[in-house]
Amino acid sequence: MPKKEQSPEVASPKFLLYKRLAVGFLCLTFLFILIIGIVTYWTATITIVPARIPAETTFRAIVVQGREEVAGALVPGAIDTALLTGTGEISVPTTERVEGKARGKVTIKNTSSRAQPLVVKTRLLTNNGVLFRLTKSVDVPPKGSVEAPVEADVAGAEGDLTPTRFTIPGLNPQLQELIYAESSKPMEGGLRMIGVVGQDHLDQAVAAAKENAVKTFTDAHPAQARVSFFDRVDVLRVKTEEKVGDKTSVVHGEAQVRITRVRVPLEHLEEVGAVKLSEAIGNRITLLPLPLTIDATLDAVDTKTGRASLTVHTIGYSAVDKASPALALDQFVGKSRGLIEKSLRDLPGVASVRVQIRPFFMPRTPYLQDHISIVVSK
Repeated sequence: MPKKEQSPEVASPKFLLYKRLAVGFLCLTFLFILIIGIVTYWTATITIVPARIPAETTFRAIVVQGREEVAGALVPGAIDTALLTGTGEISVPTTERVEGKARGKVTIKNTSSRAQPLVVKTRLLTNNGVLFRLTKSVDVPPKGSVEAPVEADVAGAEGDLTPTRFTIPGLNPQLQELIYAESSKPMEGGLRMIGVVGQDHLDQAVAAAKENAVKTFTDAHPAQARVSFFDRVDVLRVKTEEKVGDKTSVVHGEAQVRITRVRVPLEHLEEVGAVKLSEAIGNRITLLPLPLTIDATLDAVDTKTGRASLTVHTIGYSAVDKASPALALDQFVGKSRGLIEKSLRDLPGVASVRVQIRPFFMPRTPYLQDHISIVVSK
């Protein structure tokens, strides 16, 4: 009998279902692992080269005497005042020569054991016969000396003497050896050049007097390290010995001034200046921790209240850094390379930007902030 042919085994529907499920599970597992791998290694690095840009602002600060801490625009400081009188003189351009009586001072020496009074107009005579007279009475102590003003007896150039010795003809010959006079500086005024005094000469003499008063104050109050000071000078009274139209070679002036000095530790102005600069540049970039340039002027001062007002101009430098709000990571999540580079290049304080995304085929930055890093080059 012929054998019956056996038909091929046909998988049951249940087996096929299980097979499909297994293959699907393997595909899903692979896909899940792939996604996990991509998410894990999906990173972005944003490298920024900062550009240092100047920043400046002007603000008003109030100096409060006795205050201990900075609060807003209120800064601690000190206010000093002084009342001073200064003198000054200036030369007048000379136009003519005139004769006068030479004047000067002598030292009268008494080597005897008795005091010697000398009245005004007492004669003093040089070896070559030039006569001077005392312009005030003096008493010369024994074994001592006294300084006295003298004037030539007659006008003329012969009275312009270099330092010399004088005898006193009114004394007896013996006393003349013991009591005599000497000059240590030249006698002047016998022949001099003079000019006509103008208002500008008077003003210059007063200005010189004011300047000398201020110099006296500044010499007594030298500058201190890291302390800014501001002086206000009020002229209370001025006068001159000469008047317009007088003929002389020198004009003498006098000025009484009140000087008010406001002193502020520089670190207080820098502290306020840093705050004001940060406010001025906004929150997109950061003020760099570099020394600030402080230029302040005194606007007003009130010694009664112990307050002074300053206008302060501050200059510093700003740039982006990792602390800048403009570099907050949430701004770069899921963004394209081109969009990030364009937005950062438009930011003040940025010189250049480079964005690296890994893997290279990913078109955007990761959606996880901790997979994004920002590097700011120094």
